[in-house]
Amino acid sequence: MSTHLYYLCSGHVRLFRLGAMDREVTLCVAAAGQWLSEGSLRGEVQRFYAETLDAVVALKVSTQKVVELARSDMEMARFLGEVVTSQIGLLQKQHQQLVFQDVAQRLATALLSLGHTSHTISGKLSHQDLAFMVGSTRETITKLLGEFRDLGLLELGYRKIVLLNEEGLRRLATQRNT
Repeated sequence: MSTHLYYLCSGHVRLFRLGAMDREVTLCVAAAGQWLSEGSLRGEVQRFYAETLDAVVALKVSTQKVVELARSDMEMARFLGEVVTSQIGLLQKQHQQLVFQDVAQRLATALLSLGHTSHTISGKLSHQDLAFMVGSTRETITKLLGEFRDLGLLELGYRKIVLLNEEGLRRLATQRNT
């Protein structure tokens, strides 16, 4: 059971579980401004692993201390409500993307999110990880990344994606399919 909450100040952390035959399945990639291990507030056993994808700065906070403070301090209780509400909002956004966006749109959205600060996505994130993040297959992601490259939206290198045209990616992410 996790005994701490973590606030991601900078960087990216991949959260994953082990599937059949200990195959890693990426659940999400958390970015700066997100809280991790909020299930520990309910005493849940956290059934996932975390791996940093780049340089990370995180704030580690004792769950027990936070809960104790929330019992006696209305501001802390309100703050915890905001943390949980924020996480619910992220889940709703992910659900809407899966329902209303095609794979190319979801990939463009994920790339914009991952590269929002440095315009470069590098490190340990694989095509398979991107596929898990957007609900697709590795083959489809590899094909789409090649198409995005051919459109001049990005540059591909070994374990590196450079966003060349964020506005073009943003248009692709928001265009409606008919």
